[in-house]
Amino acid sequence: MAFDPKLDKKTLASLKCMRDVSRAYVYDLRHYTAETRWGPFNSDGSVNWTHVEHLINVVALNVQELPGSWALTRPPSCVDPPRISCALARRQISSTDWAGVEGTWRRYVCFMDYRDLFAFNFTDLADGPRQPKFFKDPRFREATRLIEVKIHLVPTTEIRFIRSSDLRPDEHDHYPPLCFIGSSKGVNGNEAQVEGYVRMGKDGIARWYLQTSIYDDHPQWSSSGVQIGGLGSAMGVVGVWTTTHHDQDDPVGPFWLWKVEDNSPTHLMEYT
Repeated sequence: MAFDPKLDKKTLASLKCMRDVSRAYVYDLRHYTAETRWGPFNSDGSVNWTHVEHLINVVALNVQELPGSWALTRPPSCVDPPRISCALARRQISSTDWAGVEGTWRRYVCFMDYRDLFAFNFTDLADGPRQPKFFKDPRFREATRLIEVKIHLVPTTEIRFIRSSDLRPDEHDHYPPLCFIGSSKGVNGNEAQVEGYVRMGKDGIARWYLQTSIYDDHPQWSSSGVQIGGLGSAMGVVGVWTTTHHDQDDPVGPFWLWKVEDNSPTHLMEYT
């Protein structure tokens, strides 16, 4: 549901409260450790669906709040009517690309100002630390950025920044790890390299891992997420981005990645 001005005050307040609760979970740095792969996972490797739900809430409600036609540039929802992306996702599934990796994707990322992130996690502001009340301050801002990503499959030997142990096939012989490279383009028009892989979990949920902004042979950002709705779902991949250093106080934020037609119009913006 969008933050439509026609909504009654009670409904609007309820949506904003839900987003604040989800923000408090998503931006809680305690949830990002080596055990959770710095993503929406439990220590045993299973998907933390509570975390995934909060990630979806933050991105979806932020996107719905964007002005005018920008709210139409959004990931498909399970409650949407059939869209071209549904057929597109299924059409591009094959035995060699079982996750539908190759193609053009859109990616929304959200983030707080680093000073706000630090204050939320480590100070007593708004009865903190880590209280949803923190986000009710009218001065609080959260950025939402749209990025275009184009990727294609490559042999394992072309991957430079992923540990070889992460790319070893396991018992899912019919779902071997998929390696990919490509590029991403953001609001400033500058392109950055992308490298990553997809592998099937024991629970039948595909995991996606990306490293982006590779400059001078050093990736700057890493992302980990899960393909929601099953293989071939148009809903795409939801997860968390952070730095490749994984220091305790590194920035984090949610992302949502979904596939579009290769000739889709490019709409790139940053809204704060």
